[in-house]
Amino acid sequence: MRTVEERFWSKVIRSKPDECWPWKRSIGTTGYGQFKVKAGHSPWKASRFAWVLVFGEDPGDMKVCHTC
Repeated sequence: MRTVEERFWSKVIRSKPDECWPWKRSIGTTGYGQFKVKAGHSPWKASRFAWVLVFGEDPGDMKVCHTC
């Protein structure tokens, strides 16, 4: 069974660090990628969950911005 991290990154088109990494799966009503971490729970915005994976903590009230 794949880890949550493996499931998440399998839905991203990864490229060079300074390039756009498009989300290739579910898009929410706001137009942003979304990722269901656990069945029965609301999905996370993909950019916020990527932040958790990279920095190890929930960004809380901080906005997670991206340029592409």
